[in-house]
Amino acid sequence: MKKLQNVGQSAQNSKEQFRILKAIRQLIKTKAYKSEAIIMLEAIDFEVLPKEGKVLFNYVWGRVHILQYKETENVEDLDTANNYLDDMTTTAYQLGIKISDPRMHYSRAYNKFRLAQLTWEDENKPWLLKKVKHITEVNLRFYPDNTSFLWLKSQLEA
Repeated sequence: MKKLQNVGQSAQNSKEQFRILKAIRQLIKTKAYKSEAIIMLEAIDFEVLPKEGKVLFNYVWGRVHILQYKETENVEDLDTANNYLDDMTTTAYQLGIKISDPRMHYSRAYNKFRLAQLTWEDENKPWLLKKVKHITEVNLRFYPDNTSFLWLKSQLEA
């Protein structure tokens, strides 16, 4: 009976942490709550999250670093965001999760696009732009009228 109780508590904790993660996704956008949201995000136990939560966890951390870049203009923040957004995709693939929110894919593509614009290493630019083009093309197949991806495609063709 004790083991069954632990499984139930673990499932409940997992759901609760996932709900908190969804709330943090919104809170990081607001300057007044951003630092508290980051503290909450740091307290989340990645290992107990459900599959979708693990994907969202990486996405939210990526967004945190993108927002930090907007404040600091430190390219390292975009690089860190890039790593989290790549981890988001890798985690989804490994866990058999389909990311159905085009905003998540767009964040990844646009972040790579910005990195390509800002990078000082010429050998990384073509690789980053190739990735952006691939992400954009794939997502336009699923979301042909998505204005964000259409804009990004036009920027790549310019």
